[in-house]
Amino acid sequence: MMVERTWIETLARKVGDVIREDGTRAKHVSEKMSISDLVTESDVKVEKMIRSAISTAFPDHKFFGEETTHEELTDDPTWVVDPIDGTSNFVHTFPLHSVSIAYCERKVPVIGVIYVPCRDEMFSAERGKGSFLNGKQISVTKRQVLQECIVSTGFHVGFLKKLRTLKQTKGENDETVKRLSQLRNVIYQNTEWLLENAQDIRRTGACSVDMCYVACGRLDAFAEIGPHEWDFAAGKIIVEEAGGFIKGFGRDFDLGNREVIVANTNEIAELLSSNLLPSPLDISEF
Repeated sequence: MMVERTWIETLARKVGDVIREDGTRAKHVSEKMSISDLVTESDVKVEKMIRSAISTAFPDHKFFGEETTHEELTDDPTWVVDPIDGTSNFVHTFPLHSVSIAYCERKVPVIGVIYVPCRDEMFSAERGKGSFLNGKQISVTKRQVLQECIVSTGFHVGFLKKLRTLKQTKGENDETVKRLSQLRNVIYQNTEWLLENAQDIRRTGACSVDMCYVACGRLDAFAEIGPHEWDFAAGKIIVEEAGGFIKGFGRDFDLGNREVIVANTNEIAELLSSNLLPSPLDISEF
């Protein structure tokens, strides 16, 4: 069986219906890294549904999901999945959360699907075939002056909450507290730079939604330290097929790079990449 974008869209819509229905009910919520890094029963249930469908249709493929399995990314056909990106939004019934599914070959996304169930918006792309929103082709904006651009960002609140907790329990002189304080300062400096140099900034709380909004022209750029592979794998191909560009902070981007810059033009991407500070530590340790 060949992997087809329409098959993934059907799967995303099926689990999106579950997410939408679960959103109206009381939720059992657990913390992961901090009070701002949440997981619900729906996250786990939806990921199991997606994995079951994929393993049945493509038993030889690997699976890389946020909540259940992190198999190492290899050159083998691999599915990278975030069952609910924006779990905090989901918990609070804020409508910007999504299911994100990417099919990758040789560590490169070749098909990406992101479904925003509360808005019934299906973003999808396939390598060399363009990007689409509910079946209509989309493209990025062409603004080349940052002062005319709306840029979305994130503050990696999970790290900041963890820092606060560690300061309360271990004190200012703890080595981990010192290192996380350096990361906090970089996040603050980057946010200040964006505030001063962009027309305005936004924060949706869902990396995949930010990337789709750049792809369809609702945003001009997005930059954040901290997202994981499952947050941006599908979004990467959706942005690129819409004509956008992806960079790291001061370097090229790959799926293992937890610093992501997404922009409408190469000029804006390069400008952000050369001015935003990278993380001063290996955030995969936390």
